[in-house]
Amino acid sequence: MDFDDFSKEATRVPDLTTTEQKGIRDLLAHVRRKFVKTVQTVDGRSVRHMEPACIKHVLPPDSTLKGSGFARRTVTWVCLPYITLEKYSGLQGAAENLSAFPIETLLQAKFSRTGRERDMLQAVCQSKDTPAELCYHVAQIWCLIVGNCKWLTFLFTYSRMTEETLRGDSIDLLVEPLERSPDARPVATIAVSYRQAVLWSIPVEECHTWLSFLAHFREFWPQRLQFFHRKRPVTADNWPRVWNLAKHSNTKIMLEMRIGFVLPLLIQLRPAPEPPPTGILVPKKVEQDVARDSIPGSQSQSPPNPEDTPEPSRKSGRVPGKPESTALPVLSIFSCLPGVTDPKFDNIDEEALDDHLREVEDYLLSRTTFSDRRAYTACPEATRDKVYAHLEQRGVELSRLTDVKREQQQDYETQLDIFNAADVVFKFFFPPDTEVPTTRKFWGALETIITDGAPIASTTDKVTRPLLSKHAIRAMRVELRKLCIEVQLFNEIFSQSGRPEQARIVVPKEIVEGWIHLLMALVYLPKDDDKSDKLFDDARTLISSGMATVIRSLSEKSSLDNSVFLPQELVSLFSLKLLQDSTLGMPDVSQCYSACLQELSLMGFAQEADRGAVNEPFRRAYNTPERHTELSRRSGERSHVQFFMRSKTRTTSGDEPDEHMPYYSSVSHSRSRPRSYSREEPATQYYETLTYDPTNPSADFKLAPTDPDGYRVLLLNECLHFLAGRERDFSGFRGWASLLSRVNRNKIDTTKDRHDNAIYAFTIVTIIFLPLSAISSIFGMNTSDIRDMDLGQSAYWAVALPVTALVIFLGLLWTGELGNIVGWVQSFGPRRHGYRSLPEEPFDDYPRPPPPPPQWL
Repeated sequence: MDFDDFSKEATRVPDLTTTEQKGIRDLLAHVRRKFVKTVQTVDGRSVRHMEPACIKHVLPPDSTLKGSGFARRTVTWVCLPYITLEKYSGLQGAAENLSAFPIETLLQAKFSRTGRERDMLQAVCQSKDTPAELCYHVAQIWCLIVGNCKWLTFLFTYSRMTEETLRGDSIDLLVEPLERSPDARPVATIAVSYRQAVLWSIPVEECHTWLSFLAHFREFWPQRLQFFHRKRPVTADNWPRVWNLAKHSNTKIMLEMRIGFVLPLLIQLRPAPEPPPTGILVPKKVEQDVARDSIPGSQSQSPPNPEDTPEPSRKSGRVPGKPESTALPVLSIFSCLPGVTDPKFDNIDEEALDDHLREVEDYLLSRTTFSDRRAYTACPEATRDKVYAHLEQRGVELSRLTDVKREQQQDYETQLDIFNAADVVFKFFFPPDTEVPTTRKFWGALETIITDGAPIASTTDKVTRPLLSKHAIRAMRVELRKLCIEVQLFNEIFSQSGRPEQARIVVPKEIVEGWIHLLMALVYLPKDDDKSDKLFDDARTLISSGMATVIRSLSEKSSLDNSVFLPQELVSLFSLKLLQDSTLGMPDVSQCYSACLQELSLMGFAQEADRGAVNEPFRRAYNTPERHTELSRRSGERSHVQFFMRSKTRTTSGDEPDEHMPYYSSVSHSRSRPRSYSREEPATQYYETLTYDPTNPSADFKLAPTDPDGYRVLLLNECLHFLAGRERDFSGFRGWASLLSRVNRNKIDTTKDRHDNAIYAFTIVTIIFLPLSAISSIFGMNTSDIRDMDLGQSAYWAVALPVTALVIFLGLLWTGELGNIVGWVQSFGPRRHGYRSLPEEPFDDYPRPPPPPPQWL
């Protein structure tokens, strides 16, 4: 592999800007400076080696580009190692080319001076099915990912394998000609990016209106989405202009989606929904303006005419000279009940709405419990105008008093907050100024809460014993204001919906049940606040579930159907394929060493123990997979996985160092002497520790449409799953090899014990009879000699026995067995029975802890 050739090809693409070409050159220069090392081969030559790593380089702002987005363009370098089975080449087989990076064998990846003879002892070379001269090598693939300013992304790959082999069965290549016929036009699409990791391509014909565009992101509910085009917010007002631009543009337009705060500005260009202002009674004049916006169909948005260019923005519901209202047009969900809304008319059918709510009231009066029917029947009736007039009159009276207590002011402001919040919730269900069954009960229950159970005419008098506790009233205020925020989030989506779109909405039963629970929660509050709290909690749950059902019904397509497979995902797919080894149809590394251990096990049981084969399981089955474990699990492959798994990365520019993941950041390794003693550059590890549980992978391998990392997380989780399984395999191989070694050693020890016992027996016979034979020879004693000598046989024994004892003593002393013999003789003596005397102090036999360190004052 030639690094200079790769650099020339990467910078030769004509669509790259000057800034991008400079960024590529700077990044490759950084790679050459930091990760290109020199190693020595077995014959003493020096060759080049590329350290696997992942680097992300942030491009500087380009002054020639106008209206760029928030996303920062980057250039990413990835060097990924993988195991391949091919004919032996090794580092010493490299050509005399200074810019070439030769492939290394599996053992040379650990020690560069490994020779051919040692590499050909790999387990795969011992297999009968492996062709001659084949062994495992550690190859590399170089990838360069460039984020283009024209919203094109380039992926450059450079490796020993061909493109067809790299793609395999997972990737299909479709090449389209650049020259098209004049009549043929590309399908107009709108590209939406999310956190520089997910990209959707939506056909323009599927998003005529703002609501149809938002329907493609229904899975993100209830999160608040914001879209930007060239750092300018895209809203329902200017959507016709954006749609027309995408329809007639030769290139696709790119929108950026944000959730919540807009980074890196940390501001919200569109105010988030908030509950109504506290302590304020909205004047009727402003309410009429808002009510005009709330009439169903008044803000209908028809599909833009492609022939006409609409105005940059349209502001409706505002009259010159009047104060602006922050309230959005409201969709009354009950106006979408069957038969209430007609796509051809702007008004609703109040009789149909009355029939639907009549059924609800009949249910409350006939099919509920006795206590519920009694509470609903006893609840007084009122209208919104009546409650509003009371609060307005109460405010005038308090403003005239000179000695108003602070408590009275707080109670009045609490009443205003409850009314405003209840009004927002009511408009979510019903159109303004609508009187149908159950609505008068709603305002009647609210009147009882505000007036504390007293009639409106007598509220100026003092009530000695209030029906409602202040805690219950304030709790209801808090819950209603929370519900307001959820309702306003829902109304934001339908703020510019037209009559045809509203007619297609199907009101789920959860919404109707939520209205019933909300109404009964207000009815029960003066009588049973505990039951009221439970009913209100159920109401919020039902309303939230109903709104989610409505949002899900806007589109049948999932956002995954419009997802674009980015180059980062392609790199992840390559990684998954390369991690499984390239073995030319032969068994992979795990299968190879498993078969090797099986063969060693059979050989161990079939053959006699051999001292020369004690370490054979380790040499053939443990050392080599251990090298591969370090390469696969603890090196660049896992570093590459962790690099892309981090969704929130720190980007650097200018004088700050690039983010990279070194290959040997945590693994001590020994190559050649020049490399071992070279100074290593500090590595910036910007990723968080990744915890992965291989026993429960089901939760990790499901791609959610709202996943901010897209397909790369799914693919990289598969890589982690594969690496975890291979790690378990190699751990098992290590234990298996250790077991075989112990079994072989036990056999050798058993044989040695038998041999030693025999040697001991012959030694004892020898050291006893050898002195006797020697003395007999020296004295020349035999039958005739003894008879002719003057001395008797006692002289022979007087010399032979001491010499024999001396020889035995010296022999035992020389072999170190004298102590064992003495102990054996003493064992025949009388045994002593009893107990040891207790120590003078308890626990004298136990080691005492060290003294505490001195306390420095």
